[in-house]
Amino acid sequence: CDIWSLGITAIEMAEGKPRKSQQFVSFLDSCLKKDPAERWSAEELLQHPFIAGLPPKKIVRAEIREHLQVPQKRPSRIYTILCGVKEAALRARASARKQLRRTCYFCAHKTLAEEKAAQQMALEGFPCC
Repeated sequence: CDIWSLGITAIEMAEGKPRKSQQFVSFLDSCLKKDPAERWSAEELLQHPFIAGLPPKKIVRAEIREHLQVPQKRPSRIYTILCGVKEAALRARASARKQLRRTCYFCAHKTLAEEKAAQQMALEGFPCC
């Protein structure tokens, strides 16, 4: 169940927008398997191209430092994430979540097609029901 949570957290960390890169989708597919026995282990995920291809810590730390030192030059994306999105978007998302809860239970899929549909919904930013 922890690897499933990692997959969902990865989606949420994608700055509110689902990443469409093939490596990210493959990473999520490795995390979001219905059967826990089929999910990759943490050790296997560390070797996945999406993780293995990340920039070195030194570069990431430098980017974080730069971001913290000059926040006024950054787009308002962080502000949007922290303060929420426009009210209409929130209402639409709440409505979509309500519909998702009625129709989709990630842990109750009977077929591979249902599991794939749930994964696609997760990629589109819908949280686990």
